[in-house]
Amino acid sequence: MGVSVWLLLFCVGVILQQMVVSLASVPIARRQRTVINIPEVSQDPVVYSCDNVEENHRVTCGSCTSVMLCNYQKQNVGLYDCSSIDPLLPYCKDGKCQSELGCDLKSDLCPAEDNFYPVPHNCSEAVYCNDRLQATSYSAPSTSYMFEYETGSWIYLKTPADCFQINCNTASNLNKFFTYKPYPQLYFFCGTSGPLTFKCGVSEVFNETTKNCEFGCTKKGKFPISGVKDRYYSCLDGPNGSLQKFEESCPSGKEFDAQLQLCKNKE
Repeated sequence: MGVSVWLLLFCVGVILQQMVVSLASVPIARRQRTVINIPEVSQDPVVYSCDNVEENHRVTCGSCTSVMLCNYQKQNVGLYDCSSIDPLLPYCKDGKCQSELGCDLKSDLCPAEDNFYPVPHNCSEAVYCNDRLQATSYSAPSTSYMFEYETGSWIYLKTPADCFQINCNTASNLNKFFTYKPYPQLYFFCGTSGPLTFKCGVSEVFNETTKNCEFGCTKKGKFPISGVKDRYYSCLDGPNGSLQKFEESCPSGKEFDAQLQLCKNKE
């Protein structure tokens, strides 16, 4: 082989050696694990958060009525309602279920304050709503008794048909209004977060068709029609102890007096 060929091979070897040295100095990029931050799932993330859990503790309240489980990274990994574990311990305080309300939480079963109201899904239960619209649950002495709203007491359940209940967990009942048949001044709405109880005004009942409160017979007598002076509603006894509503007119030249419950001469 000529001198020129050996010289060429020598130069190529030198170049390859320099490339190996330069590659060895390049740092190896290691694949890092991606950290995904799981958002807190809570009814009130400002108050109820895994960030508030004490060191080495993994249980706290997720709401006034639920317990939240956290991992050591202070991430929410689970939530359960206290009432699903023990109906007698429906509230959460310091990460434990208890019978007494531990926070200010208005109940959607409370349409007004300082009164007892029915529980939609169980006629043998009732809630007392205090002046802050917080509900305390009460159960009948036995399932043979049901709650009567008018008297605020338990009465004997004569037939199963007397027990009016609405299961808002049924898909067909979701996002629908229901009149409380025993006392139609009350009505329920089955929402995605549970039932809501509402109450119509005085001498009003809920109409499921129109989804409005309107005049209804809650007792016998004569009652004025809003915006009308020469006509009135007359509530009379009907079949099976029910009350029937009729619209009647005053004689010509007279108007209805709600206090006297009769038609008198126009003033």
